[in-house]
Amino acid sequence: MPYTSAMRKWQLGLSIGGFALLTLACGGRQERPQMASSAGRPAYAVDYPERLALGLSRMLEGEQKSRQDMEEFPEYSGKLNDTDWELSLAIVRLADEEGRGQAYAESRTRTEAVEDFLEDEDKALGQKIIGSVNYATKDKGCSDSVGPSAYYSTKRGIAKQLKESAQDSNAAHHVIKDNEDALGKRNITALEDEVDAISLASYMAHVGLENKRRELQRMSAEASEAESTLNRSAEDLQKIIDDPNQKPKMKKRAKTRLAAVEESRAMIQEQQKGLSQAMEEAKKRVETFRTDYKTAFDALEESFEKAAQENAKTK
Repeated sequence: MPYTSAMRKWQLGLSIGGFALLTLACGGRQERPQMASSAGRPAYAVDYPERLALGLSRMLEGEQKSRQDMEEFPEYSGKLNDTDWELSLAIVRLADEEGRGQAYAESRTRTEAVEDFLEDEDKALGQKIIGSVNYATKDKGCSDSVGPSAYYSTKRGIAKQLKESAQDSNAAHHVIKDNEDALGKRNITALEDEVDAISLASYMAHVGLENKRRELQRMSAEASEAESTLNRSAEDLQKIIDDPNQKPKMKKRAKTRLAAVEESRAMIQEQQKGLSQAMEEAKKRVETFRTDYKTAFDALEESFEKAAQENAKTK
């Protein structure tokens, strides 16, 4: 088989089929843009099992982080002293409401995208920044430790900016800034941290986990097509390897790609064994977390109400 035919078929996958799906999606009036699945593309199919596993892992990590915060909800009132309790109660209630809102959801989407990128590309990005900094400072008597320090500082700066950006889109933080004297300046840091934790947990309970579950559900529906794509890719690549007219360089590239295809295909086959159960469990986790959040926030709210009542009696 000539190179131009075999390699092009592997690289493009089901281009015509994908175009047909896109045409169908755009054929009528749609309220939202309809995206065609990429499961028919070899490059996407090779990455598919890792994407699916990573999506599930991040869903669990997000839940775990908020659960840790929720365990401390009943203690939040005890971290504040000599404050306007009625105002503090209004702020924590607003933090809960903000977590359900569109502005906060958009902020979290942006934050998670940056965090995911930094995590996924940490090694490669670090090497580039460290190399660039070391190269730029090598003639200025700086040691090789400057690069790693610069990268560490860069990541800290990004994390700080993400936090400040999220707080700026959270109405509860604006109320805190506008009422520092009434709240007590020594309470501001603790209250800001509490608002961050409450808003994030509320977001995860009402928006975040369900969004992640739906994305995983969408991906799980692609498993069979992704596996079929890999099967076709394996056949095409094997033909290139077996073709006596192919150049050694092309055969070598085909062997490398075939190894990746076979590894991904094995992972998909393994994932499919428990995929249905995993999706059902994900749905239950969302429902359970929402119930647990309500219980935790009710306890938090009760502790603030009690503090407000006790404060009113002393006046």
